[in-house]
Amino acid sequence: MNSPIRPTLTTAPAASERNTEKERLQKACQDFEAIMLKSLLKEMRASVPQDGLLGTDSGREMMQDLMDQEVALQMARTQGIGIGDRLYETFRRHLGATAPQPATLPPADSPKDK
Repeated sequence: MNSPIRPTLTTAPAASERNTEKERLQKACQDFEAIMLKSLLKEMRASVPQDGLLGTDSGREMMQDLMDQEVALQMARTQGIGIGDRLYETFRRHLGATAPQPATLPPADSPKDK
């Protein structure tokens, strides 16, 4: 009983790799949203007069920058303003449409009896 073997090469990533890739994409989109939110917070803070009890010095500016960064990151990771979600959906659809399909080898010649 001779049956030709038809091997299939799979170039598409495994399910666990696709999940990891989706998680990485989601994190990248959230990080991008955090950068946008930090920029927004920084510009909002610049619009407020700085003559207060604490004054202005480099240490305070650095601490405010770090606080803005952390607040922006937490905002993006929890609810956000939708930029990260929209980017993720757009990239996910684009990447899903161009995911590599399994490649098949041509059928093997059946063995010839000699």
